[in-house]
Amino acid sequence: MDMIGRLLHRASFTLAVISGLAVFATMLIVCVDVLLRFNHSGLPGTTEIVAYYLMLSVGFLPLALVERVDGMITVDAVYAMMGAALQRAIRIFAMLFSVAVYAALVWATFNEAMKNFRSGAYYDTSAYLLVLWPAYFIVPFSVALALLVAIHRTIDLIRGGPLEPPSRDAPDGGAPDHSTGER
Repeated sequence: MDMIGRLLHRASFTLAVISGLAVFATMLIVCVDVLLRFNHSGLPGTTEIVAYYLMLSVGFLPLALVERVDGMITVDAVYAMMGAALQRAIRIFAMLFSVAVYAALVWATFNEAMKNFRSGAYYDTSAYLLVLWPAYFIVPFSVALALLVAIHRTIDLIRGGPLEPPSRDAPDGGAPDHSTGER
């Protein structure tokens, strides 16, 4: 695997780990809120913190890793019966389509994030002001990394790289094993 591939793997893996931590933080915050509600106080801003920050992190941060390991939903019924050249052409077309969709999503969500940044979006929890504009950058940042992964994968396919992405189980992101010459 090349240097860019390793960098993309580490970045996508790191974001997936952060997403897992967001799941844990969601559980913790909701549990604390429920416990505090027994005292009729609750944790101010729980719904907003979970909805604006944590759920976006859970939903979008692992997107690049899912793209990297080819974890999107696919239908391989007819594809498996095609020859290698046609499979490669279909893969390249699908990756180019993914690149276009990711690019459009980055453009749209980044513009929305900038609009919220400029307006200084916040939510008044009655106990404090919860700044919301940083949360709007989670989606464009996550989708931009998925876009870079898709571009890298497309270039690799065009150059004749393997049809299957690097192994999902390899701790180093599927780097070749130089002792055996295998992936």
